[in-house]
Amino acid sequence: QLGSPLISTEISKMITNAVMHNVQTSHVLVQRLYPYERADPEFTVTHRVSSDIGDFLKSLTSYIESLGQQATMKCSELTPLLHLGRELQKEMPSIIEETSRAVNSQTVEKTPNDSILTEPEIMSAISDVLSELSSEKLRGSSLFLSNSMPVRDGEFFLYPRQVTENDQTAHMQTSLSGFPLSVNVNRGASGIDGIISTAIGCGDTFTPTTLVCGDVSALHDLNGLYGLTSDLPSLSNAQSKPHSRVPLTTIIVNNGGGAIFSFLPIAKHGQDVGFEEFWGTPTKSISFRKWADAFGLPYRYANSFESFREAYRSSLLSGRPEIIEARVIDRSKNVDIHQRITSTAIQFVTKLVSETSSDECDLSLNTRINLPIKRYTNENISKGSNRSKTLLLIHGWMGDKSEWDLVGAELVKDLPHEWDIISIDLPGHGEAPYILSPIQQMMRTALSLNSFHENADFCSSGKFSIDAMAKAVCNSLQNDYGIKSLDAIAGYSLGGRIALAMNRLCLTNTDMNAPQQDNDNKLITKQTRLILLGANPGKLPFDDHTVKTESDNQRVRKDRLLAQSLLSSLYKTYLIPIGSDLSYLSKFVAKWYGNNLWGDLQERYPHKFKNMIYRRIMSLSERRHEIASVLYECSPPLNPIDDWKKVTPAKTLYIAGSLDKKYSFIGRLWEKSGGVNKYVEINDAGHALLVEQPREISSALVGFLKDARIANTLGTSKEISDEDANVVNDVKTDNKEKLDPA
Repeated sequence: QLGSPLISTEISKMITNAVMHNVQTSHVLVQRLYPYERADPEFTVTHRVSSDIGDFLKSLTSYIESLGQQATMKCSELTPLLHLGRELQKEMPSIIEETSRAVNSQTVEKTPNDSILTEPEIMSAISDVLSELSSEKLRGSSLFLSNSMPVRDGEFFLYPRQVTENDQTAHMQTSLSGFPLSVNVNRGASGIDGIISTAIGCGDTFTPTTLVCGDVSALHDLNGLYGLTSDLPSLSNAQSKPHSRVPLTTIIVNNGGGAIFSFLPIAKHGQDVGFEEFWGTPTKSISFRKWADAFGLPYRYANSFESFREAYRSSLLSGRPEIIEARVIDRSKNVDIHQRITSTAIQFVTKLVSETSSDECDLSLNTRINLPIKRYTNENISKGSNRSKTLLLIHGWMGDKSEWDLVGAELVKDLPHEWDIISIDLPGHGEAPYILSPIQQMMRTALSLNSFHENADFCSSGKFSIDAMAKAVCNSLQNDYGIKSLDAIAGYSLGGRIALAMNRLCLTNTDMNAPQQDNDNKLITKQTRLILLGANPGKLPFDDHTVKTESDNQRVRKDRLLAQSLLSSLYKTYLIPIGSDLSYLSKFVAKWYGNNLWGDLQERYPHKFKNMIYRRIMSLSERRHEIASVLYECSPPLNPIDDWKKVTPAKTLYIAGSLDKKYSFIGRLWEKSGGVNKYVEINDAGHALLVEQPREISSALVGFLKDARIANTLGTSKEISDEDANVVNDVKTDNKEKLDPA
C-alpha cells in the first residue's frame, strides 16, 4: 500500500478480510512514519516501510532490473482485473442508457420542461466527450470531482478511453496509458467546503479543467466563482493587466438537494422524521442562472443526455470558464436507477467470471473433449476405406498437429496404401478446445475465487498431467473419430511420453470414460508398435537413483520457474503494448531453443530456426496459460516414472539426434539393456528431429513399420540382469559427455 490512509471503505474491507482469513497474508505499508498519524486504522499492517514513496519505487525498480531474467517471475495477480474493467467499460454505457430509459418510462405524465437526465448519464457523457477530444488540445487537462455523489458516480461510471490503432492486443482493446487527464478530489474536515475554490486552484490557464459538483456543494462555495471573473488582478504582474482566466467548466448537478442521503435507511421514514427538511435540504429556490449572471460567466442548461453532452463538449472547446446546470430527475428515482445499474453490472461481472463456460472443459472431471486431428491421406475414412491400419502422430510441447507435416508428407509416399496416417492436437495446444480460459481463470484468481495462483500450486489443476492428456487423446480418437485400434503410435518429446501413458492405461484396463473390452478390441494392444522420438521413458533401471532424486528436484524447480515466468508475462499483457510482449516471448523462446539439447540449431539451420521460433511465439501468444500449465504438470518427476515397463521391447523403436546428447545417451543405454527393439541415431540432428531431418525420420518409421520379422513378437520389458548391467556400464564409460540432469 503506497501512502495512507485509504479513502475507499471497500478496499479497506477487502484488505481486512484477506488478513483475517489467511495468516500468511502480508499487508505492507510504504509511507514515511509520523508517530502521531493514524496510518493503520484497521490494524491490518504487517510490515511498514518508512520511506519517501518516490525513493522507494525507484529503489524497487532498480532492484527488479538487477534481477535480469528472474524479474519476469513477478507480476501483480490483480492485473487481470483490468480486463474485467475494460469489459465493463464496453457494457456500462448501454447499461446506463437502458436503465435510465426504463426508469423514465415509468413517469405517466411529462412536460417538455421535465428532466430526463440521470446522474449516471452525466458521467457517461463526460466519458464520451473526453474520449472524443483525447488529443493534444486536452493534454494535461484535469477533472475535479466533488464530494458526495459526484466522486462516487465517477468511481462507478466514469470510463474515459483512448483508442489506439497501434497498441491493441487480444486482451486490451482500449488503452488508458498516457490518457491526458488527471483526476482530483477534495478531502477535508468538512468535505464539501471550498469545492469551487479548490477546483480553480487545481486548474490551469492553458488547458481545460472540469468540475463536477452537486447543488448543495456549489451553494457552500458560490463566492469561489469570483476567482473566474475577468476583473481579478494578476498576482504575477504589479501593473494589473487583464487576468488570464482558468478555463474551468463547472457542472452543477441539480437534483434539488442532498441526493446522497436518499440512499440511507432513514430516507424510508420520510416526513415522520423530517427527512426532507433536515436531510434532503431542498435547493429549489436557488437560481444558478442568476448566480452565473452575477459573476458575468457564460451559462448553459441541460436536462437530457443529448443536451448535456453537447453543452459539455462546446464548453471544453470554448476555452473559457462556463457554468453548466445539469437538471436531473428527482432523488427517489436516482436511488432506483443506481440500484438497477448495480444489479445489472453484478450480473454481467458474474457471468464473466463464472466457473464454466460453453467453450471450456475440464479434463480433471473426465469431461470428453474433441481434439482436432489432421489426416495425411486424401480420402475420407469415415465414408468407407480399404485402409486397415492406423498410425497416430503426437507432437511435443508448444507444438501442434502440423508439426508432423514434413514427416507426414514423406510417410504418405513411402508407406503402403493400407495405412491411415493422422496427427492430433494435444490438450492446451493448437486448435484444441480451451480447458483453461486464461482471462477467466486469472480473473477468478485475482478475485480469490479459486486457488490457481502463484503462492499455491498454480499449475496443479490436474487438467494437464500426462495421464489426463493421454485419456483425452484415447477418448477423442474412439468417440469422435470412430478409431477402434491403433497399429502404431509415433510420439515426439512430450508426445512420446503421452504415447507411453496411453500404452500403460490401455494395457492395464484403466477406466478412460469408455467401456473396456477384451484385448482384441482395445485402442492399444501389445501388438501396437511404439516409436519414441527424443522422449523421456521415465526412470530406467540402470539410473543412479540417489543422484536422480536431487536432479528430480532441480527439474521440478526449473519447470515451475519457467511456468511462472510465462504466467507472469501473461499478467503483464494487460499493462504493456503487444510489441513489448512479443519481445519477451521472442527472448523466452530463443533462450529455450538455445539449450544444448538442440545442438546449435540456429547456426546449422537459420531459416528453419527462424520459422520454428515464429510458430512458437504465435502459439504462446494464444495459449501460454495452458502451455505453462502443461510444462509444470508434465514435469517428469511429477508423473509416472516406470511407463517403460509396459512397452513390448520388440515393438518399440527409439530415435534421437546425434547432437542431442541427453536422449542419444538414453537411446544407446536402453538398446543395450534390451528395452527396445532398436535405437536409431539421426546424424547431424539435435532435439528438433521433425524439423531438421524429416526424410530420415520418415525412413526410420517406414523401415520399422514394414519390418515383418516383429509382426507377432511379444514380450515385456524386464528388470535388468547383471549381464545387462555390465553392458550398460560399458556404454556409460564410453560416453564422454555427462548427462545434464535437468
